[in-house]
Amino acid sequence: MDGVRLVASTRAGDKFYVNWWLMNHCSWACSYCNEIIRKGNIDLPYLNDCKQFIDSTVVYASNQHKTANIEFTGGEVTEWTDFLELLTHAHRQGCETRFRTNANVSIDLWHEYMAVTHGVLIEHHPEHTTSAHFLLAVSAAVEAGVAVTVNLNMLKDTWASSQLLYDRIHSKWPHIRVNKRMLFEDPVFNTTPQHYTSNQTTQLKRQHGDIKITQGDKIEYTDYQTMVLEGSNTFKDYDCWAGMEQIVVDAWGRVYRGHCRQGGFMGNIKEHNIVWPTHPRSCKLDICRNSFDILATKSIQLTKI
Repeated sequence: MDGVRLVASTRAGDKFYVNWWLMNHCSWACSYCNEIIRKGNIDLPYLNDCKQFIDSTVVYASNQHKTANIEFTGGEVTEWTDFLELLTHAHRQGCETRFRTNANVSIDLWHEYMAVTHGVLIEHHPEHTTSAHFLLAVSAAVEAGVAVTVNLNMLKDTWASSQLLYDRIHSKWPHIRVNKRMLFEDPVFNTTPQHYTSNQTTQLKRQHGDIKITQGDKIEYTDYQTMVLEGSNTFKDYDCWAGMEQIVVDAWGRVYRGHCRQGGFMGNIKEHNIVWPTHPRSCKLDICRNSFDILATKSIQLTKI
């Protein structure tokens, strides 16, 4: 039958989501990270430019009767000395904030971060992370009432120790979302997962129902990793609401609908010249390779042949 296939995130629909690659400085050098996100060769942003962009995003979101939801990523954002001030500004402007971090900071500074954020994505890196400090950071975030998500970067050869940590966190804090994060042979491009065993691959699938797919009376729930592993992250010719529901900012301050850069350049936070889109965009890519981009609503009209 004719109909529409709708792919949509299960996240709250009353928020405008911003994924902000703030900088590419990180003192750790994990083997599975592309150097582009840690090399430190991109100039750090100007704090005032960032603040002004937050202010304009709040206005744009408010005009849609939404709350600005901003996630800061790196590099390692806590290595930027102005990050606490930026996070504080976003918090005072009424944004919902979250940041992605390895939590490799003093516990005193960590408490300051927790006082001005709504959520935190804490990443465990098996080649560098000290588990005791990591668990201390998780505990402090929980005690502060911050929404905690944990990413366990799953290396094939350290799988067993990561599983033990998974079990420990899940046992102590059952309400925390813990992700077994799939790693890629080609990080950034994200087309070739690392060579996991069949059992490990099974465990990487269907961890969370982040994505709802509706087609007629049929409804299924899936997630980014499952779609990549099953080759179903294909949305060519779908209408995509990236830019309408969410945007990305890169480390140069450039604003796009998505990491895929479909729909072109929206402006630069340094120039204060953002052109906000007003319509969805037809996707022309063969695959959706980014875990944030894939959350934007997508739809296509199906025709019986």
